[in-house]
Amino acid sequence: GYHAWAFSLVALFFHFPLVFSGDYSLHAELRALACIMLFWVSEDFLWFVFNPAFGIRRFRPTHAGWHKHWVFGAPVEYWTFGPLGLGLLWLSYR
Repeated sequence: GYHAWAFSLVALFFHFPLVFSGDYSLHAELRALACIMLFWVSEDFLWFVFNPAFGIRRFRPTHAGWHKHWVFGAPVEYWTFGPLGLGLLWLSYR
């Protein structure tokens, strides 16, 4: 339940500027989606960094069992959504 509310709230938060400014376009939507992706990757990593129970030293598959697949020392989602978010962000400004 928590994640359903958290994901929905973050998606709404990043779409509020589009709704209130009336500047809804494909480029604006790409920018919002890119920001959502980059937010979740950053939030998840920073959770490890600032959480006193984990810290950066425990940023490993053995300590973070909820991230099932790791590549090059990071969850696969980081390698998927990080570049995808950056690509969408770049595309939104073209």
